[in-house]
Amino acid sequence: MPSLYGNAAENSLRDFGLGFGKLNRLNEYGLIISDYNSYFQYQIIEDNEKISMAELHHQDVCWDWTIEQENVTRKIIELHGVAMTVAGTELSKVVSQEVTKEYTDALRKYLLHKFRINMRRSEDIDTVLSSSQTRAYNIVNDTGPRGSY
Repeated sequence: MPSLYGNAAENSLRDFGLGFGKLNRLNEYGLIISDYNSYFQYQIIEDNEKISMAELHHQDVCWDWTIEQENVTRKIIELHGVAMTVAGTELSKVVSQEVTKEYTDALRKYLLHKFRINMRRSEDIDTVLSSSQTRAYNIVNDTGPRGSY
């Protein structure tokens, strides 16, 4: 779970229901790793033929990331935050997840503001593909996760 503009160890996720005390409990249960500032590294790769997306599973919904050519400001993107352990990842597949619209909205704004990345539900992406005429870039996980979001 990306910690957006702060560090989760310093309570940056408290407003979304994941204060430091809850993170400690999840760590004690073996569901998240102890480094609350883990990161994923993503690399932007040019795609000349069509709009391309990276796929992100967030709150039990599939999201697509797009970035238009004129918005590319960097080639490597790092998202810092709380990473699940293998056990936490597997358990998340079989339990229902509580959707937090406020966090999803904040994540979308963060990605757009910091990296100029648009995050859309996968089912909405056909509209983007049919209306866009610009060259775009793939956003891919470059080095693999430092844990799993």
